Amino acid sequence: MLASLTDVAARVREASKAGRLVAFGGSGLHRKPLRAAEAIAEAAVPDLRLLAPLGGPEVDLLVLAGLVRRVVFSYVGFEFLGVAPAFRRAREEGAIEVEEWSEFAILAGLRAGVLGLPFHPLPGPATGDLARTAPLAEVRSPYAPHEPVAVVPALAPAVAIVHVPFAREDGTAFVPGDPYADRLVGLAADELFVTCDELVGPGEVPGPALFLAAEVTGVVPAPGGSCFTASPPFADLDVRGAIDYLESVEARLARPSARAAPGRAGGGRGR
Repeated sequence: MLASLTDVAARVREASKAGRLVAFGGSGLHRKPLRAAEAIAEAAVPDLRLLAPLGGPEVDLLVLAGLVRRVVFSYVGFEFLGVAPAFRRAREEGAIEVEEWSEFAILAGLRAGVLGLPFHPLPGPATGDLARTAPLAEVRSPYAPHEPVAVVPALAPAVAIVHVPFAREDGTAFVPGDPYADRLVGLAADELFVTCDELVGPGEVPGPALFLAAEVTGVVPAPGGSCFTASPPFADLDVRGAIDYLESVEARLARPSARAAPGRAGGGRGR
């Protein structure tokens, strides 16, 4: 059940060759699997198609590396620190394909993926801004009064990568606090890898179980694997580390002739 970041990059390469989505867990600046994103960048996996319910530095890092073809997202940014600079530049210049969903729509698409359904309904008809940026369709309810209902297609990534503070070697993963959409992200995927700050023994229960052993493909021991993003109880958000990353990217983007290259996200504080 134990795996390595090299294993993760290899599986992501297979997904990329097949034109499949790769999903990252966490939200914004919380529990982002940045060491895994760095490993993918260092392996130079091309033509990535990323799914980011609430994306952040993991998406920006891979876009900066010039490896991303498409991003399906509801948000990509650095929360109170502002935009994701490489993602914003690539989107403005049309260097990547983007498909913007609402947060609710992405969660609905993931639910369909978990259930093995082709689509999931949303409240109301397929109108408004969302209809212009996401692949909404419209069906008519078979039940009276037969109103139109918007639907979104299932989201079923080939690979999902989630960072957790604690995991057992058998795959059981624990997240104290709010896991956001990570369970949906993991269960909707064909394969789920978890990176963890600390391996715990078979009898240890350091918090609520997010994933059971049978749901996880591989566990990657990665102390500090969230880099500058928060991973309680091991690390708070390293604001200085996040700012250093943003300043470094802004400086690189200011050099038009400079080719984006993979780099270390850095930051993060271990316990």
